[in-house]
Amino acid sequence: MALDANGSPVITGNTRNANFPLKNAFQTQFKAIYGSAFISKLSPDGKSLVSSSYIGGSNYEWGGGIALDPQGNALITGQTYSNDFPVKQAFQKSYGGAGDCYAAKIAPNGDLLWSTYLGGTGGDFCYGIAADQQGNAYIAGSSNFVRLSFEKRDSEYDYAAKWLDNSSLIKLSADGSITTATFLGGPVAGAATCIDLDQAGDVYLGGWADSNLATKNAFQADSLGSGSGFVLEVDNSLRSTIFATYLGGSSDRGVSRLALDKSGSLYVSGSTSSPDFPLKFSFQSFIGGGVCQCDAFLAKFAPGAQSLIYSTLMGGHNGDSGGSVAVDGSGVPIGLDIRFLTTFRLRNAFQSSTAAVATFFRKDQRQHSRLLHRR
Repeated sequence: MALDANGSPVITGNTRNANFPLKNAFQTQFKAIYGSAFISKLSPDGKSLVSSSYIGGSNYEWGGGIALDPQGNALITGQTYSNDFPVKQAFQKSYGGAGDCYAAKIAPNGDLLWSTYLGGTGGDFCYGIAADQQGNAYIAGSSNFVRLSFEKRDSEYDYAAKWLDNSSLIKLSADGSITTATFLGGPVAGAATCIDLDQAGDVYLGGWADSNLATKNAFQADSLGSGSGFVLEVDNSLRSTIFATYLGGSSDRGVSRLALDKSGSLYVSGSTSSPDFPLKFSFQSFIGGGVCQCDAFLAKFAPGAQSLIYSTLMGGHNGDSGGSVAVDGSGVPIGLDIRFLTTFRLRNAFQSSTAAVATFFRKDQRQHSRLLHRR
């Protein structure tokens, strides 16, 4: 979800419903066998639709990330298995096969401005998207195509780890044409699942990587297991890595979301099963338990990501998963996490039964993590 300048929420996702609420739609037909992506905009008070449309073909689409450019246009990405995905002014007009990424730009009034496939003959996945002040789109994902299908490779890492999913970064210009597509982190298996930009236009990505990540200026130079979460920064030319570091213990599921504050501090959330996950000033220092033996985590890096300001686990006795994280205007991280079962510890809760859990944090004068609310 993203909020425009007027406070209207703009949402993308997936639906299996042929009666999904539509308004001013550029696609009114539900074609999918399994599910279609959608893009919807609500009024600021959430009481009415401004626009709402399917976006998908006859097989299956998964709506991944969304960002708004300075003009209020929505930039969305996800994955499609349809050879008839609705393309418009497309950089890539045809389905590559085995699952492709897609990207699209939708005007504030709901009109489709452009849409395109992004993918080769192997599987391609796109999870997160960010926009800069010029309206360019930056997409975090992964690909198991041996070389990216786009002839725009300008960075340190041209090639993938053969036959494995590899983290990727794609930059699209405001008109939807591709300017850069590159693998990340060296010949390493993994996926980039989240992305953000700083004020200088540098790109920050997080995700999961195996033990072959090419770390640089790292807080944690080595993976403690077969793989771990990672975060890295790429300069605004997309040609060199400023830092790349693991974040995790001996059994991790990776970084799922990240956000930057105005000072350049980096907040990351995700899920871990590691009793040796790196913690600092944590309000919870143990894995809660459950069948998956997994908890959510939230960590804050100092600018440059060479040191932690704080890092904490969050979870109950039945397994927990870290989801989105955002930073408010005063630098307070706000997390929204989907919890699996019923024993998550609550505080100041308006709902005490299992459902989505909104988790609010702030730092005290020593910049320790502190729980304000769980809902």
